[in-house]
Amino acid sequence: MATDRTATPPGTGWAGNRRGVAVVAALMLGAFAFNTTENLPIGVLKLMSDDMDVSLAAVGLLVSGYGLTVAVVSVPIAQLTRSVPRRLVLCLLLAGSSWRAWSRRWSPRTGCCWSAGW
Repeated sequence: MATDRTATPPGTGWAGNRRGVAVVAALMLGAFAFNTTENLPIGVLKLMSDDMDVSLAAVGLLVSGYGLTVAVVSVPIAQLTRSVPRRLVLCLLLAGSSWRAWSRRWSPRTGCCWSAGW
């Protein structure tokens, strides 16, 4: 009778590996946060233009400028952080993004870009 060598022993799969599940969940939440930050403004351009009382084209240019900045800056930042562990870089970027969002949310100067220094 042949034994199945591909079967995993009890307690070593996804259900038994809580650290693995936590790591995947953290990556999932991080990817969701980054993608939401990057893609959400595209869907709410009209609301942003109405709220800021500017034209739709001006808000579109603002979002395009942000995208261009991310595209230009991402390669040099990747080169500068190549010796730093990727997990640390991801955690620091996520923490910075979260701090920026929460500081903007709870700022007494809600009408302006507090996190940008305006």
